[in-house]
Amino acid sequence: MDISFMLVVLMINTTTPKEWATKQLWNSPPKWKIPILERMEKGKYEPVKARFTRYSDLDSLDGVTGGGNTCWWGETTRLRWGLMAASTYWPRGTVFYSSQLKMLLVVADRGPAVTSKSHFDIYCSSREEWDLCDRVLSKGVLYKVGFVSRKDYCSGR
Repeated sequence: MDISFMLVVLMINTTTPKEWATKQLWNSPPKWKIPILERMEKGKYEPVKARFTRYSDLDSLDGVTGGGNTCWWGETTRLRWGLMAASTYWPRGTVFYSSQLKMLLVVADRGPAVTSKSHFDIYCSSREEWDLCDRVLSKGVLYKVGFVSRKDYCSGR
């Protein structure tokens, strides 16, 4: 394959947090995302070195850790794609942007193996999400972009 073609493809598939936020604002996002996306659009985000692992309540994906499908975020919260476990350094509700997954990730859970500031454990509810994390995540950068309350996140506002 021609190296110049590969570089063009890489450039097309690379989205800065600012570019991604601008696109998302056009898609009628939930109310809680709007101030976060507006901050991102203004370039207000903090890069954080990250090491990723993944977990699931599905034994076929994660028979080792045996994570459940709920976590404690002020009250019992059903886990879903986009939520992750992090160390106590990051308060629950901290929102990050992943340029690798091109999505926002929210800290909602803790885990006994997640002890360092740079370790993030992403919840996967399906084989597709598990495989996607396997393909695109290992080490990288997350961008701290804001905070959301459990109430706003769960209500979809």
